Amino acid sequence: MDKQKKKLKAETRQIGSRVTKEINNLVKAKRVGLTLENLLEKYTEKLQEAEVKKAKTVDKSKVKKQLKEKFARDLQGLRNFKNQFNLISKVDQKDLAKIAKQIKNKLGN
Repeated sequence: MDKQKKKLKAETRQIGSRVTKEINNLVKAKRVGLTLENLLEKYTEKLQEAEVKKAKTVDKSKVKKQLKEKFARDLQGLRNFKNQFNLISKVDQKDLAKIAKQIKNKLGN
């Protein structure tokens, strides 16, 4: 019986060490997976920020063009319609006030 107990204990230790190795491997894999997921998330955010900046640049130029057109029409005394300058309506009113103030300062008013 002692030989069988020793044999069972040895097998139990072997199984336990295998299980421990597998668990350690799984934990390492999980850490690597989490690290890769965090890295992917960072790069995704950077990509989205770059796309937003690019979109903002394009939108800014379009808004500036529409503002110029609107001011030119105002100076000519022509009537402006809201749907004619739809990008301007999307701009924050505080920003428009700043722009108007800058224009007035440049004109000397």
